[in-house]
Amino acid sequence: MDKNRPKRRARHPVRLDATATRADGTTTRAIVTDLSFDGCCMIGRFRVGERLSMKIAGIGKVTADIRWAAMSRAGARFLTGAARNPDD
Repeated sequence: MDKNRPKRRARHPVRLDATATRADGTTTRAIVTDLSFDGCCMIGRFRVGERLSMKIAGIGKVTADIRWAAMSRAGARFLTGAARNPDD
């Protein structure tokens, strides 16, 4: 393991519906399959580098960047957290 890389936070297996809005305003559905304070893994078609505005069922609204994508799965890093937006 790279000692300079920050330790990943605990991930929690979930199955949550989500709606993602892309920069061009189009929306797509996704299923979040694991969740941490910093990000999530989800099922859906996304491109590395995409910035999304997401609404995750039971969690709220977050802004996220897609960090990796392969075979209808993607990993996103949250730029804002649902804990910071509890009323959304």
